[in-house]
Amino acid sequence: MKFVHKVAVPTEYYALPAWAEWEPLVQPVLDAVAARLELVAAEVPRVMLARLPAGGEITAHRDGGRFPAFCRKVHVVLATNPAVEFYVDPEWRHVPPGRGFEVNNNLMHAVRNDGATARTHLIFEIFETPLDLRRHDYVGARVV
Repeated sequence: MKFVHKVAVPTEYYALPAWAEWEPLVQPVLDAVAARLELVAAEVPRVMLARLPAGGEITAHRDGGRFPAFCRKVHVVLATNPAVEFYVDPEWRHVPPGRGFEVNNNLMHAVRNDGATARTHLIFEIFETPLDLRRHDYVGARVV
């Protein structure tokens, strides 16, 4: 529903026409998560619904680019089944419907759906503004 123009620049994003329809339903969730994360001036550059069909799998990976350095990725479970497991290094876990969780996408993460029904998540990325992109030109450890 909302996406960035360039992965390296989270402050420049756009909304698809579907956002106008979904915003009244989704915005209260975004606001609640921002409050829970104690973000006073939050921006949400990416919002999507992600469906993983029965038998589907997303293999272990780390998200690339500069995004993981400053955006926090949140999943809210809308529909699932007991055979869906989400992995964030070092453990697999099942998350029930109605629960949200933050994914450290710098760590290896994956998901598998060994059940008979699809899994659907509301996934979004959120950050505090103002954002100084120069601060995040280097991802990793360095001595300053």
